[in-house]
Amino acid sequence: MVKHPDRLGVSLPEEQKEKWEEYVENTDAYASVSDLVRKSVENEIGLDDRTREMGELKEELVTLFSAIDSRVQNLNNNVDELKDGIPSDEDLYDISHDSNIDAIDKMIDDADASTDYYRR
Repeated sequence: MVKHPDRLGVSLPEEQKEKWEEYVENTDAYASVSDLVRKSVENEIGLDDRTREMGELKEELVTLFSAIDSRVQNLNNNVDELKDGIPSDEDLYDISHDSNIDAIDKMIDDADASTDYYRR
């Protein structure tokens, strides 16, 4: 067992001391009650460090998700703008119908012009 030069006295009820001693006897994780206390305190301190680190990571994630959300919103707006520029089925029919009529009118005009040419 390692001897430590500094000592810290802890007062606790007898049943608490017995509980800790029994726990040490039934596990291989601790060499003594002092070892249990030292490791438990270090674990608790480490939890505080990890909790702080987790808080920092959470803040970073919130920032990243906010940036992603903003980009997704911009993409949605761009898609909506593109959708507004796409002609409806009715518009496409009108365009097609008008084009067909224009083509038929041109053929009739061409036919008339040819007929006039041959009549001379």
